[in-house]
Amino acid sequence: MPTSIVRLVCSILTVGLFTLSQGLLTSSASTQSTLGAGVPAEWKLVWSDEFNYEGLPDKAKWDYEEGFVRNGEQQYYTRERKENARVENGMLVIECRKESFESSKGQPGSKHANYTAASLTTLNKASWKEGRIEVRAKLP
Repeated sequence: MPTSIVRLVCSILTVGLFTLSQGLLTSSASTQSTLGAGVPAEWKLVWSDEFNYEGLPDKAKWDYEEGFVRNGEQQYYTRERKENARVENGMLVIECRKESFESSKGQPGSKHANYTAASLTTLNKASWKEGRIEVRAKLP
């Protein structure tokens, strides 16, 4: 039986965070001009991902939640699995799949899931006290 694929919420084209705080890493002027239309001059871009690469999301910027994470959801969130999260054609693609999946997480034994997905986070990669998040995204 073929795998059912549903594109989830997100085909993110670019993502950026602007903040008034000083001393944080700033990005290139090209990113500011792409994302920063209408952002006051005193705001600085401190984090962004333009998805101008191919493959898995950038490990330096993104991490994964893994397992059956919350609220009794039926999907198993996978780690570093291109079937569920990848960058292609300048977009971050997050896919939920209806498929039989066995995970070895939660030893002893494996856990069975009928759905897989990805949940990406910046936890322990980047954090901010305050700021303005700007995202360009499209829903299929």
